Amino acid sequence: MDALGVLHAVETLLDACDLEGVQVVASSVLWQSLLPVDNGGAPLDAVTTWEAAHPERVRHRLLDRVPGYDPTVTGVPLHPSSPTAAIAALHDRPLADAPARLTDLGGWVLGRLTGADTGWSEAIAAGSGLWDQAARTWAGPVLDGLGVAPEQFGPRFAAPVTMTPARARRWPALRTARWLPPLGDGLCHNLGQSVVGADAVAVTVATSGSVRRVEQTATYRPPVHGLWAYRCDARTVVRGAAVTSAGNTLEWLARFVGRPLDWSFAAGPPRLPDLVTDPSVFGRRSPDYPWEAAGSVGSLRPHHTLDDVGTAMAIDLLAQFGPLLDLVDPDRGGSVWAAGGVLDHAPVAAQLLADTIGRDVSISPQTEASLHGAARLGQAWLRRSERIDVDGLVDDAVTLAAAGTRLPPVAVRQPRPLWTRALAARARLTRSSVG
Repeated sequence: MDALGVLHAVETLLDACDLEGVQVVASSVLWQSLLPVDNGGAPLDAVTTWEAAHPERVRHRLLDRVPGYDPTVTGVPLHPSSPTAAIAALHDRPLADAPARLTDLGGWVLGRLTGADTGWSEAIAAGSGLWDQAARTWAGPVLDGLGVAPEQFGPRFAAPVTMTPARARRWPALRTARWLPPLGDGLCHNLGQSVVGADAVAVTVATSGSVRRVEQTATYRPPVHGLWAYRCDARTVVRGAAVTSAGNTLEWLARFVGRPLDWSFAAGPPRLPDLVTDPSVFGRRSPDYPWEAAGSVGSLRPHHTLDDVGTAMAIDLLAQFGPLLDLVDPDRGGSVWAAGGVLDHAPVAAQLLADTIGRDVSISPQTEASLHGAARLGQAWLRRSERIDVDGLVDDAVTLAAAGTRLPPVAVRQPRPLWTRALAARARLTRSSVG
């Protein structure tokens, strides 16, 4: 991703907005990204994001340098999508200058917009694989192994900032506005839907996909195998699992077969193709975090068509969410709230999701849920009687979301028993074949 291109897009959008009366700016940003910059903050390379696919030698380098990497400390296993791996991979891409700073994309954009020296917010650092979740600071052994110092991540973005006079000349209406440290888009998605606490789980099927639960607890519990757990402030922990290949894979599939996916196969009784696919075209994260996962199609026979390939891969893509949901909500005590572009553009996919997980799925009516979640953070800030720092502000936003009225679903998809049984049998076959 081109950092300057992202910055220009945001600046252009601000130019087009009516900004009069804005008191606070809150942001929903990519949760995993890394950008090396020089002393002046200029990018030295492209942004590495969660879609990164670093070669196996980067993994070996990481294991050699950080043999004691412990996901119970950092909250997430090693994986190409992690900024931890992005730092190790910088050795393979000689830069014009050694990075003076290693930033995340959201913090960098906010720094360029405001002119302030913004480092990582705790909520974003928590998803980096470089953070000690219990101690709420950078994980010293990981940084030591990677050969970087905490100072290279800049000052902690732990208090609101205002625009410098030079930057405020372009947007004078924002001269006194307070810019809050950014939150990860997954957390914002839950906040925007008021899907917080033990009674609800959020499922997103968008460009990528994830399953997330937001907890308020003073005690950090390390994640069980296959999950991640990010402590975003003193009392807020987001626990979940991520799918790398989702809507991006469906878009690729349409290009691959030369036409949009036909979802009509989901009507009537189950007629599942006898193909075995792995939908990991863009890699895979939870639950096993394989390093070099790739998509594949197996068991091809002369009678198979491109439509069969598309159907099989769409089914196997949605099947990824069942095991992850069982990890996040093993007691099945929470209602499942689903949202995302895939479900918006193909509502029948929500029915297949219900079939594959064997649970009711409530379709969220909240469009742009992550932006609404960021607005919750701004709302929490404005409600404070003393606006000095942001300590505990995420917890305040979660409390607001929990107290808010959850909008009724636009639909509730109930699993179809015949489909659930057929999809479970197919999942067993696929796991044995791919494994």
